Amino acid sequence: MVKGKSWSKAEDLACAKAFVRASENPEKGVDQRYFVFVRDVFTQFLGLAPSEQPDIERTGRWDARSPEAVAQRFKRIRSEAISF
Repeated sequence: MVKGKSWSKAEDLACAKAFVRASENPEKGVDQRYFVFVRDVFTQFLGLAPSEQPDIERTGRWDARSPEAVAQRFKRIRSEAISF
């Protein structure tokens, strides 16, 4: 597996916000399949990307993330928050 670019603090914050937004979606509820939930989180994550970033920066980070990468990153953020 190839290591991707480092996550910025802004991406970490967007990742956490995306999970909260997807989790609190009353239309979809708690009966979502994992894949559907991760896709929703990913869509929320991309929606939180700053539009004023230069294209190179955005392409190099935000747009280069996959839905699974965002899910894995959230697991790490969650783990670090719990141990805090």
